[in-house]
Amino acid sequence: MSGEVAGAGDTVTMSLTHRVWRAGGLIGAGQMAGHALRLISTLILTRLLAPEMFGTMAIVFTVVTIVTMLSDVGLLPSIVRSRREEDQDFLDTAWTVQIVRGFLIWAVAALAALLLHLANHQGLVSGGTTLAEPSLPALILAGAAAAIITGFQSTNLYLAYRRLDMGRVMMVEILGQLAGLVVSVAWAWHFPSPWALAGGALAAALTSAYLTHRVLPGPGNRRLRWERRSLEELVALGRAVLLSSVIGVLASNVDRLLFGALIAPEQLGLYTIALTLSAMALGTITRITNAVSLPALSEVQRIGTAEFRAACFRLRRVSDIALLAAAGMICALGESIIRLLYDTRYEAAGVILAILGLSLVGGRYAIMLQVYLALGRASYLVRVNAVILLAVLILVPLAYASHGFLAAVAVVALKDLIAVPLIFFLNGRHGLNDFGYEIRVLAVLPLAYGAGRLLDALLAPALS
Repeated sequence: MSGEVAGAGDTVTMSLTHRVWRAGGLIGAGQMAGHALRLISTLILTRLLAPEMFGTMAIVFTVVTIVTMLSDVGLLPSIVRSRREEDQDFLDTAWTVQIVRGFLIWAVAALAALLLHLANHQGLVSGGTTLAEPSLPALILAGAAAAIITGFQSTNLYLAYRRLDMGRVMMVEILGQLAGLVVSVAWAWHFPSPWALAGGALAAALTSAYLTHRVLPGPGNRRLRWERRSLEELVALGRAVLLSSVIGVLASNVDRLLFGALIAPEQLGLYTIALTLSAMALGTITRITNAVSLPALSEVQRIGTAEFRAACFRLRRVSDIALLAAAGMICALGESIIRLLYDTRYEAAGVILAILGLSLVGGRYAIMLQVYLALGRASYLVRVNAVILLAVLILVPLAYASHGFLAAVAVVALKDLIAVPLIFFLNGRHGLNDFGYEIRVLAVLPLAYGAGRLLDALLAPALS
């Protein structure tokens, strides 16, 4: 009998491993395609729009992102972890909550836009900074409308994540990005302004929301529903996720708001370009690990295997090596990458990109937040993100005042490392530490940096 159970467990584990690798491969391919589209978009738009326009829109997208995450009620992890994933009342209730949330996001963003307009009118914002741009409040109002559109996307999207069925999910995302690219480029070609970027974001949101209903398999959503039992289940995890999201999104985005109050739109535009490029590498790898880790580890928990720790390190090993290798290469090649891709107006973004490459070193611990969710320890996310947020709020202004803009950028790049001691402490409660591994894997960073410097020397004649 015990042999039969072991054999069944091995079959489930093999099936899960196969689905994880397949999902990871599909996400990786989708991310590469998405980043290619974003890079093409950036290359075209930087030739049609001035750097200060990207600085202005950086504030718009930051405000909308913060407001969106401030209202994160944890629908994705709730549906991924729930045993009622095919219950129509449960899914329709989640869809209704999502729609209401979309309108609330727009309302809060509208209030923020009004307050910014009044602050500028009263002379409370320093002239010449990004926050003083006259068109910024209206752009925030328009950008936030994407939240209303996204609120109507189908809960089939969450079921696809639960099943690790990522092929169609990636197709929806890529087609949405393509629609946004077409609208932004066409708009910027005829009417060069930040509104081209806002229009592209709305087109992407509308296309993606529509496709979740037409392309993704599942029961879909039939009507607005407000079932008490479903709400209770959603709220049970959602409360902890909400608090974590509030702090986490501030920790991830407050740097642009701080810089918006400290530097001119042109300099913020250069920072945004560099941040976008570093985020491509970080986002590709962490998106793969985050997308597969929560469903996979949750399934390991549900089937009751004793391999949770081993599964964590299998996921970490691949992402850690990839992120450390990318960090070394970006630090070594940052200035050459900017010279290769952009005209001389954006050349100063090169050193910023080289510094931001270090963000991938600390960013590799983001997978632990998914591990904590799989363990049902959403409160751990609150603690980790709170440490990072406090560090950014305190250290970025201090670094800027004492050593200038690049020192503040370095603080942003290293902010995730500040929470590592806390992560080790929390990991210790669940037997998830291996300090020998932590030291060994760091060898990838200098090796990648050396390879990057060699490649940089080879590229130098062509770029000079």
